Order: sequence, then C-alpha cells, then structure tokens
Amino acid sequence: MGAIEDAKKQAEEMMAQFQQQATAQGGGYAAANIAVGTAESDALKQQAMAMDTSGPEFQPIEGVTYDQYVQLCVKLQPAGTDAAKLQELAIANGLTAEQWKAASEGFTQRCVQNQMFARRFGLDVIAADASG
Repeated sequence: MGAIEDAKKQAEEMMAQFQQQATAQGGGYAAANIAVGTAESDALKQQAMAMDTSGPEFQPIEGVTYDQYVQLCVKLQPAGTDAAKLQELAIANGLTAEQWKAASEGFTQRCVQNQMFARRFGLDVIAADASG
C-alpha cells in the first residue's frame, strides 16, 4: 500500500514544484514553466504506460497477478496503513495471509527497485479506482 501513496505523493510533489517555480518567475515565464512541467509529467506517464507488461516486474507473486494486486489495492485504500486491517481485507478478498504478505512485500519491493514500474503501478491503481 505504501507504493500507491508514494506514487501519488511523488506526482503531486512534482506538479507543486513546477507550479512554485513558475509562480516565483512570474509573468510569461509562469505559463511556460507550467507547460514544461505538464509536458514532462505527460511524458513520464506515457513511458510508464508503454512498459512491457510481460517483464519481470509484472510477474505474479505467490499466485497473485499484477492486475489482481492493483484491484486489491483499490479495495484496501480505506484501511490506510493499518497492517492488521489490510491483511483482514486481503483475506476477505480471497488471499491467504501468506499470499498477502508475499504479494504486498514483493510488489512494494519492485516499486522501490524500479521507479518507472512504481509510476505505472500508481497510474494503474488510479485508473482502477476511477473505473470503480
């Protein structure tokens, strides 16, 4: 779950930084900097979405597929960082405690090791959440 919040926070921080820089420079520079920041953000999103989903980052962990984990993370958002509640909800959604622990730790580690994967994961969770 930490990876979801980390990805969202990173995106929010990037936009805030671009907007602060633009405001500090004022005038015509503001619009230009916001446009550059937006373009950079869009480029990163496109790179993340273009990742080869047959790569090792997307492989199942303890039988939990990437897509299952994304969907599960959406369902687990109300639990926040409460480890006991997260496990309880994971079990209620069909995983064993062992599968939850392995998948949660494994996918989080993949996000830590590969920033582009973390971006992709964050975007996929946001999309899954929006589609309800």
